[in-house]
Amino acid sequence: EALPLTVASEPSPGASNGRTGAGGIASADLFVEAVASRTRVLVGEPLTVEYRIWTKLDVTSFSLTSEPEREGFWVEGLGLITQPQVEQRLRNGQQYTTALIQRVALIPTGAGQHTIEPLGIEAQVRVSRSSDPLDRLFGRSPLFGGGTIVPAAVLSNSLTIEVDPLPAGRPEPFSGIVG
Repeated sequence: EALPLTVASEPSPGASNGRTGAGGIASADLFVEAVASRTRVLVGEPLTVEYRIWTKLDVTSFSLTSEPEREGFWVEGLGLITQPQVEQRLRNGQQYTTALIQRVALIPTGAGQHTIEPLGIEAQVRVSRSSDPLDRLFGRSPLFGGGTIVPAAVLSNSLTIEVDPLPAGRPEPFSGIVG
């Protein structure tokens, strides 16, 4: 029986490590982080945004459920990531398994403050439902294929990008088109 579980973006560093959802998964144990290469650019100046999944759990698979609205930007995908490169990283003193799941280039088309909405994924997470220590002793551990697979809906953080207009005083024949 599948149990729905929703996990929001990464908790603040001082937040409690409380459990969320029916599967008992803490938001600090599974989250998606959006990181922009720059948060202040000029109109037409490209930046990249990377979306990375961070987990302390056994994520068996995931799929994108919602693409963020990127209004005010020309968007170019930087290659489809079909087999994410998984690595171990230390974050705030905690060990995580992490992988880059999407990378895009954004080129702002107008000045002003632009918000990039969260990216949504659904991860399939293997969790142990039993508190019986004999389950682990007799090989019914999540490490050996035991446990239950539960879906977890996860949203990344949103991003705010400040886009400044091009400086005044451009040369007379310049029309703003480059390339």
